[in-house]
Amino acid sequence: TPGEELSTGTVMVFCNDASGYSESKLNSWKKAGYTSLGFMTALGRDTASYYVSGKYDGETHYDIVQKDNTNKDVDHSAGTPYVVPTLGFCDYLINMMSLACERDYKYIFLEEPDYWAKSGYSEAFKNEWKDYYGSDWVDPESSLEAQYMAAELKAYIMTRAYEYIGTELKKVYPEVELIVCTHSSASYSHNTPIIANNYDILNSPAVDGLVAQAWSNTSNVTMTVAGVTGKMPFEFSYMEYSELINLAKSNGKKVFTLADPLADGVATEDQIRPIYEENIIAQFINPNIDSFEVMPWPSRAFVTVSGWYKALQENIIKISGELSSCSSTARTGSTGIGCLMSYTAAVNNTIAMPAFTSLCISLINRGVPVNVLTLEGLNDPNYLDGIHTLIVSYDHIKPLTSTYNNALAQWVKNGGSLIYVGGYNEHQEAE
Repeated sequence: TPGEELSTGTVMVFCNDASGYSESKLNSWKKAGYTSLGFMTALGRDTASYYVSGKYDGETHYDIVQKDNTNKDVDHSAGTPYVVPTLGFCDYLINMMSLACERDYKYIFLEEPDYWAKSGYSEAFKNEWKDYYGSDWVDPESSLEAQYMAAELKAYIMTRAYEYIGTELKKVYPEVELIVCTHSSASYSHNTPIIANNYDILNSPAVDGLVAQAWSNTSNVTMTVAGVTGKMPFEFSYMEYSELINLAKSNGKKVFTLADPLADGVATEDQIRPIYEENIIAQFINPNIDSFEVMPWPSRAFVTVSGWYKALQENIIKISGELSSCSSTARTGSTGIGCLMSYTAAVNNTIAMPAFTSLCISLINRGVPVNVLTLEGLNDPNYLDGIHTLIVSYDHIKPLTSTYNNALAQWVKNGGSLIYVGGYNEHQEAE
């Protein structure tokens, strides 16, 4: 729309559901001169219940709506439920995406692997449990073991969805690139936790890259570091970017880093500006970043803001474009230090954030460029290349197979230094 055209290499056109698809909307960006176009939609939710209510195929699919232990729908917003992305729902999304692919859209941006830790009570999930484990569904809250079984299944369902969609699309449109829009495990384990095994998702051959979704909302959280409670947007966003960048680097996949000049919810330009700037700094000082999602919603973040804030954003967009073609090297504190995280932290979220930030944020705050790594990556024998010291605690994450421990043991035998922090807690009893 007028006023939203910015000097970016690619524009992402968001479509909520099949009813929102508009050929004129897609073609308008071509007329504006953009040759690199991306189509974006959501994987983990059904906007306006378009698929669930039967508007797509004439059949209702209320069984796929995520439900909590009170049988209440888990909603994104009124009328938009989070869903179990069954293969039928994936086919619905593929139908939408195909319309964009036919119009030469280069990228498909698919957000987000939103499977809530508190859900796991829908009929579709119970059926998936039976297929995956070969036994009847067990209440996820009945035991620690059941919690982890539910988490493993949720991670698998989301990974399967991305892999299925990417594989099916590329059978017809082999040149299209599927980009996953996701948050870090650290962010997903905070407050209302979400289960998402980003490593397995990105490791799929059908997935070409990711958008590292760290911005003014995700990084503006309260935490306690060295006995001081407050907000540290730079440190938190650096931690988030580091985890997702290291995932993409290990898989050889493309990565875009997101920043948002205005947050979700109510906030003034003056309130958001310092957070936004700290997010940008966290991006720019990382030598492994060269592609940026400069804003998710121009109509909100750019069109209606003050002139001075537009000028600031335009300068950052210009610099981002210049940096994308430059090589860079970081000269900072001790390199080669890693700190281990995992999607399983969302199961044990009551202590996950303070446990992890006490290990990681304290170092970043003191100028140490910590590499945030994921436990699931240890199955890759090259994942710890360049790391000489690894900080690990199992108080907030849990290896679901012995292969991770074996990989750590072998890495230490090969000369790596392992610092283990913590002790015993009940989650170490779960098999």
